[in-house]
Amino acid sequence: MEELRNISSKIPVETYTQLRNYCEKEKITPSHFIRALIEKNVVRVVPLKKAGINRITYNKKQDNFEWIIDEDDGNQIKVALGINAEFLSNLIQESISAMALRNDYLKKSKKSSVAFPTDIKQLRM
Repeated sequence: MEELRNISSKIPVETYTQLRNYCEKEKITPSHFIRALIEKNVVRVVPLKKAGINRITYNKKQDNFEWIIDEDDGNQIKVALGINAEFLSNLIQESISAMALRNDYLKKSKKSSVAFPTDIKQLRM
């Protein structure tokens, strides 16, 4: 049998009221709602020593996109589902802009150049 532990948190009265109203509307208990949130979000925590590939796929039926990370060990992380085209377009433009700022900061002028690891910068020949 699975061993369980209790967890508690203090929240403002207004938040508690909103939680109760939501749970009544959904016909679930507050503990069920909180447990589902915790289980969903704890699984999403990614260890730092992981590698993988970002993959964005188009869902023709729903006319939206999914952002998934395929980890090298075969696992998948669903970063975001149901992304609309406008959001994805904005994300791409912002990513390009941020990378350009980084390249300027690093004084990167060649596409094939990569940033030096910090340890190498400190070496003296």
